[in-house]
Amino acid sequence: MGGAPVMNTAIQARPALSNARDTRFCEDLFTALRSATGDGVGITRESFGAGESVALDLIEKAAREFDLATERDAGANLVVTFPGAEPDLPYLACGSHLDSVPQGGNFDGGAGVIAALAVLAGLKRDGFRPRRTLKLFGLRGEESAWFGKAYMGSSALFGRLTVERPRVATCRDGPFAGRLHAVGRRRRGSYRAR
Repeated sequence: MGGAPVMNTAIQARPALSNARDTRFCEDLFTALRSATGDGVGITRESFGAGESVALDLIEKAAREFDLATERDAGANLVVTFPGAEPDLPYLACGSHLDSVPQGGNFDGGAGVIAALAVLAGLKRDGFRPRRTLKLFGLRGEESAWFGKAYMGSSALFGRLTVERPRVATCRDGPFAGRLHAVGRRRRGSYRAR
């Protein structure tokens, strides 16, 4: 039972954590989201609308500050990618939505996106290279308050979102196809992420 202690290299490979740094990063993003999308009573980020677009742009800007790759998929969801050392392996994904119900809360959905970004940014900042690629999804249109259908961004990921479905055809600000066009997506039929 004597001898030199065995070192666990997996534990040594973990990046350093900084509660103060990560808390400040999250607080700053939540403050920016509240400032940009507050409506005087709560937070309003309409699905495929201006508030949701501003929220996605804020997250994308923060991701790019850490040299994380960003893109928008066919459903206009934000995809942030941290490439892994073995890119042929299936990627790991996390995230949430950034739309809200009318006069909703700042943390609903946003907390999942900001927490995931804080993790990816911390890993990148600390020089950690994951084995698998890590992806963050900032999903659009997950709340049902605007088009009468929930999980629109998730549906796009799986090729199940169509502009022809009557329940998602229109909301108070116009037809779904027009809203999708306004956020930079022009397509007929199904929307499927890559």
